[in-house]
Amino acid sequence: MSRLRIVSKNYVDISTLVADPVNTTINNLKTYSRSRNMLIPSATGIQNIKVQLGGAAPVSAIILGRHNFSVAVTIRIYMYNTNDWNPANEIYDSGILNIDDSVAGSSIIPFGSFSWGSIAWGQDESSEDFAAKASYVHWIPPPIGPIIGVQSIQVIIDVPSNLDIVLGRLIIGEYIEPTHTISYGHNITWTESTKQYRVGDDGTLRSTINAPTKQMGFSLNTINSVDRPILQDAFRYVGLRKDLFISLFHDDTDLDKLKDYSGIMKLTKIPSMSEYAPIYYKSSYVMEEV
Repeated sequence: MSRLRIVSKNYVDISTLVADPVNTTINNLKTYSRSRNMLIPSATGIQNIKVQLGGAAPVSAIILGRHNFSVAVTIRIYMYNTNDWNPANEIYDSGILNIDDSVAGSSIIPFGSFSWGSIAWGQDESSEDFAAKASYVHWIPPPIGPIIGVQSIQVIIDVPSNLDIVLGRLIIGEYIEPTHTISYGHNITWTESTKQYRVGDDGTLRSTINAPTKQMGFSLNTINSVDRPILQDAFRYVGLRKDLFISLFHDDTDLDKLKDYSGIMKLTKIPSMSEYAPIYYKSSYVMEEV
């Protein structure tokens, strides 16, 4: 079973973002709100997202969250040990990264075709898919990663001529991977705030339109003394306030399972940790996608 991976501290939230060419929506990548996205018109061609971290930091994960990338999109990531994106100080080049079917996102209904009161904003254009859009994840595991001393980053997106890009969140950080992965008995479900009511003489049962959200529950029933403070610090940092990226099966060959058990989430309950044997601990977690 593949190990759990979590990115809890997002450097982007305290970084300076610069778009080349200029894009006034770039700072929307700092918020987890679904209603605030970076919008990249198809006419842009190459969109360069430039990040100044504000200090040297280790990086082993870059997540482009809730996107509508098609398989025609390509991405390239550069990292530098200075804060000015100077090619002479490049310390990492991802090469050209292709989007395949496993991470492609479908297009969102455009504003001009949106019908007020009949469909939910953000609904999939080709189906009734209310789930959050796909996330593209670039892991940099050992022996290459984490890349140490990163001060600036460029994420270059090659935008197809026929696709307006929507990008909801940018997460850059160092992932943690506990020695022992999640225990059996994990679960996934959907929660809704939809309300039902009856109207008319015939009492037709109608529903308000509210998008369902994914909820995950899992336990770590074997946590050693090395991983205990790392996990505690990570979850104390996010609390119930901040979002995180999590993947329970980051390298699973079942692509549906990989996508179902990953996403940009928030804790909905503060986890507790208990010692069940000398220097061994266990804890349970409940999260919902943001």
